[in-house]
Amino acid sequence: MYQCKPMIKVRGLVLFTILICLLLSGCSATTGGSEPVASVVPVQEGNYGALAWLKPDLLALEYATSPSARWWETQILLYNLDNSEWKPIPFDKPDDCRVGGFGHLGRLPNGNLGFTYECHFEEIGFQTTLYMWDLESETWHTLYEFPESFAADDFSFAPDMSGFLQESTGDGIFNELYQVNEAGELNQLFPDYYRAGVPAWSPVGNTIAFAATKEGPEASTNLFSGAPGLQEAMYHPWDIYLMDTDGDNLRVLLPDVVGVHIIKWSPEGNRLAFWGTYNDDEGIWILNMATSKLARTWPEEILFDWSPDGQQLVLLAQEERDGETWRYPIIIDVPAEMAD
Repeated sequence: MYQCKPMIKVRGLVLFTILICLLLSGCSATTGGSEPVASVVPVQEGNYGALAWLKPDLLALEYATSPSARWWETQILLYNLDNSEWKPIPFDKPDDCRVGGFGHLGRLPNGNLGFTYECHFEEIGFQTTLYMWDLESETWHTLYEFPESFAADDFSFAPDMSGFLQESTGDGIFNELYQVNEAGELNQLFPDYYRAGVPAWSPVGNTIAFAATKEGPEASTNLFSGAPGLQEAMYHPWDIYLMDTDGDNLRVLLPDVVGVHIIKWSPEGNRLAFWGTYNDDEGIWILNMATSKLARTWPEEILFDWSPDGQQLVLLAQEERDGETWRYPIIIDVPAEMAD
């Protein structure tokens, strides 16, 4: 088992207001405040990837024995926070898969685990499938099979699970956003945008958050293509949007966030957390929708999830050991000023 490390103190909170405040008052950023303390989750020794906080006492974690493990050499572990017990989820690679690996993990509105699995065939091509692991029956079920070569990443379901939003990843550059309706039809949203993705369907049910870039960087003078360079495109900022579930009332919530990779509503739907770089400060941020406070709660861009009661976050910390980057889960309290 992984040995508990000393408590880790994180320096500083960065408080901002959202776009309306910026436009009306031109207020500046301030730093300071309380120092949240992180406790290491004493899980099995190894390297961790995707994660989801399913129940107050239950985490789901993508696990590999070491950072050098290949992407198809991972499994999903369920970890009990009360008794420190863990067990793997049994999953059989489909017969037609040459190799396959897990992708995004997420807590579904029905309380079960959702996860994607990417299957690469003997011949060229791959297919991603979205599954559900039923915690009560301990069985997995197919929720959706994506078209071949569709690179499925983040997903977010409607509260009644009648449909879901799905990101097709483009390595953070040319991501596309889709909606799957109750009939299983896959429809692209905002096809005229430079990129769109990172969906988050509010648990209240009436609002969708996502990130998008309407216009891309200006064309460079690349001798061969005239297209923007790879680095220029990667660091071109995103805007975080809100819209109603029917697509109406589209508005920018927070502009100019670089490298947005995760957006998640708190369980009660009054706070929005995201991973990205804002005002040149990278990290995990929480926006309180009622008070308009924006706080950086962790100084690194890393995978995270809310606790079911919305009072804590589980995230991945990392350390260098023998020339490799090891990642392991830790839990931090949400700062008091952002907890409601």
